[in-house]
Amino acid sequence: MTMTDIDKLLSTDKFKNLGITKASEAAKYEFYSTPFASVNSLIGGLPIGRFTTIAGPEHTGKGAFCAQLVAHLQSQDPEFTCLWTDAENAFDEAWLQRLGVDLDRVYLQRYTTEVNSMEKLMDQALSLLKQAKINLWVVDSIGALLPKNDGYVTKGTKEEDKSLEGTNMLNLQRKLGEFYRKANIYIAPRPQEEYKGCATLMIGQIYTVPSAHATISEVKGGNAVKHWAHLRLMFRRGPRSDWPE
Repeated sequence: MTMTDIDKLLSTDKFKNLGITKASEAAKYEFYSTPFASVNSLIGGLPIGRFTTIAGPEHTGKGAFCAQLVAHLQSQDPEFTCLWTDAENAFDEAWLQRLGVDLDRVYLQRYTTEVNSMEKLMDQALSLLKQAKINLWVVDSIGALLPKNDGYVTKGTKEEDKSLEGTNMLNLQRKLGEFYRKANIYIAPRPQEEYKGCATLMIGQIYTVPSAHATISEVKGGNAVKHWAHLRLMFRRGPRSDWPE
């Protein structure tokens, strides 16, 4: 079978919507510029349709970076929309407004008594992403995601609160792997719908791993966080002399 025959075969109804194209004709991933020229020059911006992990110790500007990014992109595009998953219940509307964020173009997602687990929260978000053209998704944060098996135990047909003694960090790692595999489909570009994809920022915390030779900083969430991140940004505190006024 020649290349011409293959092209004709792929143009038929049987193969047309299976996602098989020539590499030269495949959807190209684009990047969003950030409000920081130094960041743009280093990494070219944030990848659209892929995952970015932002990690670092507490109070190092991870949330501020995301908020300033949203404000910057909103100023460039009047139709720009953002989904903000506030798993930590730490979203500060007044603070984001001071940073220039238009809250009318930010859709806020939080835990409720009905949506009370990571699985329900993520499925709800993916259902929205499947139907709406969301430009940016901020998940704050990985460590605050609560797998169902960590929070509840089922006895018969009734769910009861599970004690904190029984929680297992491995549940989060397994569920994150499942989440990435599923979300990867919905944040990817959809050229047939003129949708260039959703840039997804996963905010994470770090912990130190003791070693005989050096102290290693790891991001909570396991290997899935490393594997699926097209870009990983690590935030650190600089000297006090460099702090903004």
